[in-house]
Amino acid sequence: EDAFLQSVLFHLKAGGLLAVNVPALQSLYSHYDRAAGHVRRYSLGQLKELGRRSGLRPIASSYWGLPLLPLLVVRKALLASRSGEQETIDQGFRPPSSLANSLLKTIGALEPVPQGLLGTSAMCLFRK
Repeated sequence: EDAFLQSVLFHLKAGGLLAVNVPALQSLYSHYDRAAGHVRRYSLGQLKELGRRSGLRPIASSYWGLPLLPLLVVRKALLASRSGEQETIDQGFRPPSSLANSLLKTIGALEPVPQGLLGTSAMCLFRK
């Protein structure tokens, strides 16, 4: 993480902004995360601390995806026995129908952001 951020910061001018979005809540870490290349999931506190270690100042932060948390719990259980990475990605990300996709989009749009309670993702805006 630190080495990656340092390489990103090499390209960011002093005073520049960096937006970081990462998967949230380590308890939700699953086979899907491994297949997607995620190494871990973060809390907002961990994300801010990571930025501070690299000399960044957190400007704003939020969780997002709170309405989708129950689906991630279900996805974790359903994909626990999957072995193929592409099958895991396909099954773990694709909504079952266009109606379900529309419903999820509508539910997601109702979420107030920023919010610091919980979510499937954490994002932070940093200043160098």
